[in-house]
Amino acid sequence: MDGVTAAVCFLVAAFSCYLYGGSDVLSSLLRVSVADEPSMPEPGDAPRRSPQGVPYTELRHIVNADGLHLFCRYWEPTGPPRALVFIAHGAGEHSGPYEEIAQRLKELSLLVFAHDHVGHGQSEGDRMNIRDFQVYIRDSLQHIDLMKSCHPDLPIFIVGHSMGDVF
Repeated sequence: MDGVTAAVCFLVAAFSCYLYGGSDVLSSLLRVSVADEPSMPEPGDAPRRSPQGVPYTELRHIVNADGLHLFCRYWEPTGPPRALVFIAHGAGEHSGPYEEIAQRLKELSLLVFAHDHVGHGQSEGDRMNIRDFQVYIRDSLQHIDLMKSCHPDLPIFIVGHSMGDVF
């Protein structure tokens, strides 16, 4: 991670602390920036793969504070977006079934995004092992903050189903 990216991450983290009133978001994002230091791959290292065997180099993803790859989906309108919509799926499912609603929101010029939570769908992690629910919240806020940093003037809406509506 270069200096500019680290500075932007720090500013996003500070803003998150201001918005959400806690230092957990800041410490989580700082751990991400420290963990993302570039390093030379070891000879013979294979790229990380989703549980379905697809290399993450071929999938849109973010890396959470624990270093796990989270598979992401984005539905971007053809013109400038009017707002951001984050979809949080429920327990035991993934972001794929939300394709239809995401497409309809996209047609309304909304930029829709989602990720498969840790241990779900194409994301890494123990399958459906919820050790700490705060991980899902932290990861969702990280993804939302990332999108808000790219579109700071847009309002954000959260659509949650089942476990996802706890956010």
